[in-house]
Amino acid sequence: MRCFGRGGLPLTGAEAESPKKVLILMSDTGVAIEPPQRLLRQRLMKNLVMTISEVAKGLMKYQPDVIISVHPLMQHVPLRILRAKGLLQKIAFTTVVTDLSTCHPTWFHKLVTRCYCPTMDVAKRALKAGLQPSQIKVYGLPVRPSFVKPVRPKRELRRELGMDEDLPAVLLTGGGEGMGPIEATARALADSLYDETLCEPIGQVLVICGRNKKLANRLLSIDWKIPVQVKGFVTKMEECMGSCDCIITKAGPGTIAEAMIRGLPIILNDYIAGQEVGNVPYVVENGCGKFSKSPKEIANIVGQWFGPKADELKAMAQNALKLARPEAVFKIVRDLDELEQRKMAWKYKAGLGLIGTVVFIWVASAEVTQNIFEKYKQPFALTYLGVSLMVVYLPIAFIKDWFCSLFHTYLLKDIYGGSSITSSSTGLDIPLTTNDMYQGPETEASCCLVTDKDPLSQREEGGL
Repeated sequence: MRCFGRGGLPLTGAEAESPKKVLILMSDTGVAIEPPQRLLRQRLMKNLVMTISEVAKGLMKYQPDVIISVHPLMQHVPLRILRAKGLLQKIAFTTVVTDLSTCHPTWFHKLVTRCYCPTMDVAKRALKAGLQPSQIKVYGLPVRPSFVKPVRPKRELRRELGMDEDLPAVLLTGGGEGMGPIEATARALADSLYDETLCEPIGQVLVICGRNKKLANRLLSIDWKIPVQVKGFVTKMEECMGSCDCIITKAGPGTIAEAMIRGLPIILNDYIAGQEVGNVPYVVENGCGKFSKSPKEIANIVGQWFGPKADELKAMAQNALKLARPEAVFKIVRDLDELEQRKMAWKYKAGLGLIGTVVFIWVASAEVTQNIFEKYKQPFALTYLGVSLMVVYLPIAFIKDWFCSLFHTYLLKDIYGGSSITSSSTGLDIPLTTNDMYQGPETEASCCLVTDKDPLSQREEGGL
């Protein structure tokens, strides 16, 4: 019998025989900011207490074997709770960092089992935060498994999307909500990709408006001089990227990683202050794209790529493919499985050792008793008596477990049962300063890290 996971991929070995409970921690961090400072502080403290309570209840409810955190605010609180319950050695806690370069210090905690970093820049920041090289793996940013599948021919994809099969195409996207200067950029592209001398287009545009129906309706009502296809929210982004030759988007790490897998040169037109700032130099300095907030300048860049600077477009496409790591999600899952296998192997060996110890004591005591009582007709009687006394341990063990359970219950109440928080650090080991985390990482630390390019890592993955 074959078992299949999400996406129809077959599961073999331990994956099929011993399914594990995996808890993925995310965070809804949208908070309406109230002007008065006092009200804001009260609200944040209340949310923090509720967060600790909800996380503790979730851990007790689901009882996971593995915890995966994909948000910078979901490290310190869960680890605090696991430590209070004495579960740090029993549950593997892992972090999947989803920022390509600039990242907040709360991504990193010394107690994690694994920290999966998308790039070497992030891995160096993890080392600077105090993590050990054995805790860090550099496998890339996990993306949808559909991006791993072979790419269908451009002409076939363009035909299905209603595009011109021969003209080079640029993909213009504003994310799931269709935000940013999409309309202005599309109009500028229409002018730049139209040859006034020959009175014909030199390129085409595929616009993804997401859930922004008003934007989609406005674009559909325009009489374009060049082929322009307008789509709403799409579920097969890999096909849209596969049909185009370059992409215009904001500096979101997921879109950047997916574009690199498809070998698309990237024009970044915006970024979120903070975590996305470092994504701009990451793309530009690696020769994978350019950055501009001006719709006209962006349109001119695309016009040059589809014209006299076609070689530059091709070179950037090759650079993007060099940085692409399409199998990151599979490597992370396999490493998680190896962690569980090692934990189970240790328990199995310990169990065999205990059984062997009992057998040895049993046989040795029998032999000693027989030598002492040579003329005694029932030499094993004392051995039986000694082993039967082991039943005395049962009520002792029961009372011990009851006291431990009661102690942990009161400890958890102390953690999140209070009505207010008096300590400035809230006792959660959350750093109050960045400790210069946004400074340049130490380049010499890279030699200690395990990446998906290292021979040791490839051996562990079984030639993935």
